[in-house]
Order: sequence, then structure tokens, then C-alpha cells
Amino acid sequence: MPIEPVAAHPIADDVAGALVPVAGDLAALIELFADATAVSMSHWNPVTGEIFQLPAGSRRRAAAQAFELRLLAQAEHVGLGWVEVPFQESDAAHAQAREFVSGLVAGRGRATLLRALASEKPFRAYRAALRLMPSLARRWQLLVLAEAERRLVDFCLANGWSLADERFAASLERWLDATEHEPQGPVAPKRSELRAAAALSIGRAASVRALDA
Repeated sequence: MPIEPVAAHPIADDVAGALVPVAGDLAALIELFADATAVSMSHWNPVTGEIFQLPAGSRRRAAAQAFELRLLAQAEHVGLGWVEVPFQESDAAHAQAREFVSGLVAGRGRATLLRALASEKPFRAYRAALRLMPSLARRWQLLVLAEAERRLVDFCLANGWSLADERFAASLERWLDATEHEPQGPVAPKRSELRAAAALSIGRAASVRALDA
């Protein structure tokens, strides 16, 4: 199926006009970027629009092995294929959570979340505490998705891409507003590094091997 050009947008035209359209569903990709971790094996195929992330539970090891075979098969072909989705580093994620909690009105909920973030396993404790605070959990999730959208746009622009999804133009405008970016000319395209199994980083390869442990 041919990839259609991204819809024009009055503010983002200068940037979008210099980008190559690629396949992908904006909402699904934002969630993929939001959920990506060092061990999630989150990948996106900008040619087909497919996405992949390791499932939870007993199927995790089999899914990892099957997907590694797909990456090896891709390495035999020339051209763009699966790319690994960048994840938010733990220090940045922790700082984002602390900033969110610090902005809350003083009270029991704020104190509970601050204690969670100061614990030995802060992310697990933080998620557990938020599950008991539905209103704050919704606000936090909106913040996480907004940050993931920004990283998705960063990733696309770094590779010279625009999503063939009419909603991407609005995402690009939000990115321009958030970064106060004033485009002076075409965005220089940069081919994304293909992450075949043989080229995985030591850390990523170790995380895959750990599934067999």
C-alpha cells in the first residue's frame, strides 16, 4: 500500500515539507514510545507501520526469539526496515516524576508519592501508589503521553521523517511550540540505524539473554 503524504499544516509547513512520509499510527506509536524500556524490545517498522513490544508473562521469551529471527531476516535485505524505539532513561523518568509530584498541592497524596520516589525501587512504588489515586494517575498518564509524543517527533525529525497520519501535523506544531523551534530551512534527513539482532548493543543483547535464565 503506497504511503500518502502528511497533511499540510500552516505552522509546520516549513518542517513537514522537508520530510519523507513513513507509515505508522500516531496514537499507537505514542503509546509504544511511552511504554518503551531497556528490556521491552520496542520496535517500529516505518515502511509497513507495524510495531512490536515484548508481551508480559510466559510468552515473553518465545516472542523475543521469534522477533530476533525477523530482525536477522531483515539484515539480509537492503533498505529501511525495523528500527528500535528509543526509551526514556531512568534518570530523566525519575526527574519527570519528581517534577510532577513537586507541583501537587501539599497533602497526603503528595507525601505518599514523594516517599515512593525516594524508595529503593522508586518506579514500582510510584506506580503502586498512583493506582490508589485514580485522579492523579490520569493526570500523570497525560503527562507521560505528552512526553512520549515529543520524543516520537524528535525521533522522526532526526531521521527526516513525517508520519503519513493526518494527526502528525498537530503533533509537530505542539513540538514546535514546546521547543520554541524556528525552522530556518529543510530538516537534514538522517537514516535511522537498523537494529538487526547481530548489531544489538551489549546491554540489549544481555537483556534478551536474560529471558532464557
